[in-house]
Order: sequence, then structure tokens, then C-alpha cells
Amino acid sequence: MERNQCLTAIRALAALAVFISHCANAGLAPRVLGYGFGQIGVMLFFALSGFLMTALYAERPFDGKNVWSFFSARVGRVVPLFFAVVLVSVALTQATDGLWHYRLDSGLVVARALLFIAAPYELWSIPVEVQYYVAFIVIWWALNQLRNWVLQVGLHLLLVAASLAGIVLARRFGLQEGVLPYYSSLFLIGGAVAILSRQRWFMAAFDGRKGTVLGIVALALFALNLPQLRSDLGLSFGGFLMRTWLDPLNIVAVTLLLAAAVHQVRPLRMICIAPLIYLGDISYGFYLFHRPIVELMVHYQVASVVTAFGAFVLTLGITAGLAALSFEYFERPMLRIVRDRLQARRANARGPTARAS
Repeated sequence: MERNQCLTAIRALAALAVFISHCANAGLAPRVLGYGFGQIGVMLFFALSGFLMTALYAERPFDGKNVWSFFSARVGRVVPLFFAVVLVSVALTQATDGLWHYRLDSGLVVARALLFIAAPYELWSIPVEVQYYVAFIVIWWALNQLRNWVLQVGLHLLLVAASLAGIVLARRFGLQEGVLPYYSSLFLIGGAVAILSRQRWFMAAFDGRKGTVLGIVALALFALNLPQLRSDLGLSFGGFLMRTWLDPLNIVAVTLLLAAAVHQVRPLRMICIAPLIYLGDISYGFYLFHRPIVELMVHYQVASVVTAFGAFVLTLGITAGLAALSFEYFERPMLRIVRDRLQARRANARGPTARAS
């Protein structure tokens, strides 16, 4: 699969949505941009992740070599920085007397995070992501058995329905919010888009003027379909989860934006600019680092010195700078080290005869 710059650019949009939402919640941006807009950014992250896993691996044979390649790439990309942030946060929680946003002062909480069971604060989405890696291996096996694209899409939609029904039932019976079962629907929708995107009739829907219109609609829905705005206008219903993850319009907005980016329609090509592409590349660190920096800006009342907009720009610059340093000097080197060592371990486990072949 060739690199699609539009997909990288919408990853940047997802990261910016989360960042802007938390800045709005902290008073560094207009209130209407907060209180749920960041959740739509995470929805886009998950849909994009589900798309990429399916697009890159689902057509490959389901065998030990390919599964290990998937596992080593995902572990190398996600685990080192997450572990580093968790462990550094444990130290900073003690050193800063609770000033650090990721206050991890419970051994049980830290253990659950490091085992990818659940994590607090903005760290919550990483265990969900890792749990879907495990689920995807099962889905990958099933896709290899089904072969027919109609059945493959049908499987994804069936699982989406089960995920959404599970959320409703859990809430009805007062069960605590789950982890992957609560959020798997967007991964699955991304996977369905990956399968549909190989079909000519689906690609034709994004050709020419139709694609241009769909691209404009996708960008407008993502940017203007703000949960807080709709709540203020009386156009939303239910609690926070119903205004975000269970809102049909949010799901349509994320799905349409992903599909438009996959087909690189003209309006999406217009946002494929170098700064957004690079922000998409460094978005993992950007996501993990941004909230503590926002909270530090608020704690030290930076907005009272440089205005709220100045504090917003300063926060953006510091977060992007730290994310860039992390990407260049930690994430990429660790990805190579972890991936190479895991691949070498598999080769050693198979023995000299297998390596020679």
C-alpha cells in the first residue's frame, strides 16, 4: 500500500481536534470548540487505525510470519512511548506533588495501564488501541476464511451492531463503561471502509464532481458538527456518550471523512500540506503530551500574561516541538530496535533450518 498523504493529514486533523477541545475546556479557545469535539477526534483516530490494519494486512495470508510482522510493528510503534509516559508520570506525580496532569500514584492503576487493561486521563485510548490489535488478529483470520467482500463487510457491520448494542445494554443495566467493547465500532467501520475501497463502484462514488462534493461535506461535518454547539442549540440528546460515540451524525462525519481521504478527493488534497502531514507523523506524541502542557499553562496563568490566544499558540508550539523531538529521537529509533529484535527472536525460535530456507 503506497503512502497516502491525505490519510496522514486527517490524522493531524484528529490530533488538532483533541488539542483544540482541551484548550477550549481550559479557557484557551472558544467554549463551543470543547466538551466533546475531542472525542470526535479520537473517533477519527480509531477509524483510521482500523482502516490501516485492514488495508495493510487483511489480504495477506493468515500465517505465523505475517501475524508476527503485524505484532512486532504495532508493539514497536505504540508500546515504548506509552511505557515511557506512564513511568515518567509516576515519577513526576511524586516530584511535583500532584501538579503533573497524569497523576499516577496508585500501583494498581499503573499496573493496569502497563498491562493495557485500562488507563486514566487521555492515556485511556492506548489500551483500547492495543486491545483492538488482539481482536484484529481474530478478524483477520475470519476475513481470510470468508474471501467474498460482501461477507467481509457484513462481518464488520454485524460486529459494529454488536458493539453499539453492548454499549446500550451496559448503560441500561448500570454497568461500568468497558474498554474495547465501548469503542470498537469505529475500528470496525474503518475496516469496512478499507474493504469497500477496493470495489470499483465504491471508488466511482468519489470520482470527479461527486468526490469534490463529498469531500466538502466531509470536512464541513467534521469541523462544524460540534457537540457543544448542537447541545446549545438543542440539537443533541442524551448524555455525553450519546452526544459523541453514539451520535449517528458523528459516525457519518468520521466515516465520510475517512473515505474521502482514502480516495484523495480534491478538497482533501488541499489540506495535504507539509505542516499537517508532519503533524500527522508526530501525532502520537502530540496526543500524549498535549494535555499536561495545557494544564501547566492554566496553572501558571500564562493566558493572563500573553492572552488566551497567545497561550493557545504557545501551547501548540511547545507540544509540537516536544512531539517532534520524541518522534525523531525516541519513537523511530525504538520502533526499529523493537521490531528488529522481535523479528530476530522469531527467527531464532524457528531454528537454523528455517532461517536457511
